Amino acid sequence: MTLPDFQISRFTESHQQFHAAGRLWVIPEIRFTVLPDGSTGIDGDELDRIHTAILNEICGEPGPLAPAELDFILDVAQASLTELAQLLRMDKSSISRWRSGSRTIPSPPSWLIKRWAWYRTFGADLAARRVNLGRFKTDVGFLSYARRQAIKQGLTSPVSPHISGNPAAAGS
Repeated sequence: MTLPDFQISRFTESHQQFHAAGRLWVIPEIRFTVLPDGSTGIDGDELDRIHTAILNEICGEPGPLAPAELDFILDVAQASLTELAQLLRMDKSSISRWRSGSRTIPSPPSWLIKRWAWYRTFGADLAARRVNLGRFKTDVGFLSYARRQAIKQGLTSPVSPHISGNPAAAGS
């Protein structure tokens, strides 16, 4: 039995809003797929590309993680709560409280989680690159540098959080 031939077409839209990690993001370019029935969607590879770009942005931002960002990082990094608890040498229930929002995520664990997620996503591709040791003085400095390097090396695309109340932000 042969399957019928069908055409899948694609098109690109610029400056699209995309909801992830509890925030609205502006994605410079999203590739959509039109299926034979006329429905439009985002294929798995494109979704992975967008999620990777958002993860890079979250990891490069200063400040602690929000609960929705922690969930997003675990999903994109394909990691379990148990794995993260082992990494942090913490009880799984403490991390569960962070995820539920009943406890804030302190800055030091946030930075460690961001470093871990960034290395898990981009580390293999950038491991052989030389880095000035001055970049490692602070977590915030390193993570900001790492974010820029992932974009500069073409491993991901830049994205930006949507600034509510500013319609120009979506198009800039």
